[in-house]
Amino acid sequence: MAEELESGCEPGFGVVMRLHGHLVEIDWNGQVLAVRATNADGRALLNAGTDDGRLELPAAEIDEVVFRDAPRMVGGVVLVVDRTGAEHRLHFRRSGREAFHQLSEELASAAAQARADRPVIDLTEPVTDVDAVGTATYDHAVSA
Repeated sequence: MAEELESGCEPGFGVVMRLHGHLVEIDWNGQVLAVRATNADGRALLNAGTDDGRLELPAAEIDEVVFRDAPRMVGGVVLVVDRTGAEHRLHFRRSGREAFHQLSEELASAAAQARADRPVIDLTEPVTDVDAVGTATYDHAVSA
């Protein structure tokens, strides 16, 4: 079930969508995905990398979003892959599939926009200088 909210769970977060999935609670404000696992199983599936089972993932860090529908007798999942390759699984029951489908579309759209906004660096250009800490300087401008 999706809830339209004017204010989020934290001051300044500005939640647009709040979802209660299977083992997770999700807040999405259009720019940051905030997920809280509700128990140990949820923490394992969420793969947040923290002991408290909380994940805050900016849209710019989302690399891929996959929606797997919830057929009869089986739960569904929204698989969110971040730029490091870590997979975060947001499980839901069949009754919440429309809301989770909408969430997956919004996440994919925001991630695509963030990818389009990233600068593109042509790594085929020769390296002209490497500073003392090993950062390379290139002969060309970075295009947006």
